[in-house]
Amino acid sequence: MFPELSEIKKRRARLSLTQKRLAQLADVSQSMIAKIESGAIDPSYSFVKRVFEALEAFEHEENVRASDIMNLHVVSASPSEKLDEALRRMKSRNIDQMPVTEGERIVGSVSEDSVVGYLSGEGEKRDFRKLLVKDVMGDAFPTVREDAPYKLLLELLKYNKAVLILKAGKAAGIVTKADLLRVR
Repeated sequence: MFPELSEIKKRRARLSLTQKRLAQLADVSQSMIAKIESGAIDPSYSFVKRVFEALEAFEHEENVRASDIMNLHVVSASPSEKLDEALRRMKSRNIDQMPVTEGERIVGSVSEDSVVGYLSGEGEKRDFRKLLVKDVMGDAFPTVREDAPYKLLLELLKYNKAVLILKAGKAAGIVTKADLLRVR
């Protein structure tokens, strides 16, 4: 016996799936998903079965890929940018780390941890307002292709703050620990 049809929308939202992506996974049309979720139709057993099977398969870690959970809005900083500007942008976007790029090239990362580490270190003391991102920049986040499996992301995030997802050699998304937890 299947759960209530109202569960489709709830589970889809919890997994951060769009109607279009769920339709692709279930091999049904996006309009069918929309009609089911709105209660506009009473779908056949076979449609409901495909949708719930797709949701269950997606929930299973083996089928989750980086492209399924990545955040498409990659916010980055430039090495020559003033640190306080980068930190304001991080705060306004509610993120605690971001890649540092020069054009298309990923050259490092900046995070709250790297700033705190710099400020608490024994190194050269400078006026905070004059610091540049490059002064506190850490190593670049690891990169993987968009078809990288969930388990690889999980392993990389044990030791890194984020993983950049590449498509055609360019940053197409980012995955953080919070993104992984949404899949669980």
